[in-house]
Amino acid sequence: MSLPSFQLHIPCTTDEAISLAKRFDGDSAFMAGGTDLLNNYADDLDVKTHVIALSKIRELKALSGSLIGSGVTIAELIDNQAMLPSVIGETARLIAGPALRNVATVGGNLLLAGRCVYFNRSKLYRCSHGACMKAEGQECITVPQSKRCYAPISGDLAPVLLVLDARFVIAGPSGARVVAARDFYRTDGIYSNVLGPAEILVQVLLPDDVHEVTARYLKLRSRSAMDFPEAGVAVAVKRNEGIPVELRVALGALGPAPTLAVRQTGELSQCSTDELAERLWKEMSTDVFAVRNTSLQPGYRREMAQLFIRRLLKELLK
Repeated sequence: MSLPSFQLHIPCTTDEAISLAKRFDGDSAFMAGGTDLLNNYADDLDVKTHVIALSKIRELKALSGSLIGSGVTIAELIDNQAMLPSVIGETARLIAGPALRNVATVGGNLLLAGRCVYFNRSKLYRCSHGACMKAEGQECITVPQSKRCYAPISGDLAPVLLVLDARFVIAGPSGARVVAARDFYRTDGIYSNVLGPAEILVQVLLPDDVHEVTARYLKLRSRSAMDFPEAGVAVAVKRNEGIPVELRVALGALGPAPTLAVRQTGELSQCSTDELAERLWKEMSTDVFAVRNTSLQPGYRREMAQLFIRRLLKELLK
């Protein structure tokens, strides 16, 4: 793999990393495991002069039952799954393969750039077939004349953390702030989250009552290993003395941002799981932007998402 030249910086603290990014004024990229960034650089996508490696920052490696550092690897989620909600370890096993999981990080998966069959190509392909607006082009190839990018969110952890009601700790030049996972993502395939210039995703905070929640995640992909999701569905049920009191459903990979729906006790007891699944899909599908920019057909991805919702509801509400 041939890479363009860049200057590598390895800070030891979050503040030092932020200072470097601020000094380079938009001409730098943060790198954790590098499994996505370096592949993009090899294809000459969004190359920066400076790369700021975060691998030596200890703060990003923190891991406990209620806190996950953004620098924690996917493999470490599996190794420490006893202290975390089981759905996190189960989801981690569905991400990439063992070699990549040893390097790829939680923050990298949450910030994974939306993938598209017209964007994630070699520069030679883009030059010969025409590039999309996410690369060197001016408009969306999938949706002609559109000035909006529809590249779907490609991380598996995003919908899972939405249904767990997690929060994200962000550090930047103006200090630290906490953003709910449900408010973190934008429906834009290029500017897909609320991170500002020189800001870093530092930690994921899980709520105190997270162990009262039972959750599962199902993933559609072309191959049974390695592939990014073509559709992802996470469902969580919160119980009080064994009785379901709240239901959360999140969709991933069906648009630039994950989609979340929440239901309370009343509706859970008033209809069957099939009726509930239909109502949820009807509500959530208005925010689904599955178009022809992945390997599987949009209609099939939608149908499988509906099937996953029904399957998980029957499993978790039985």
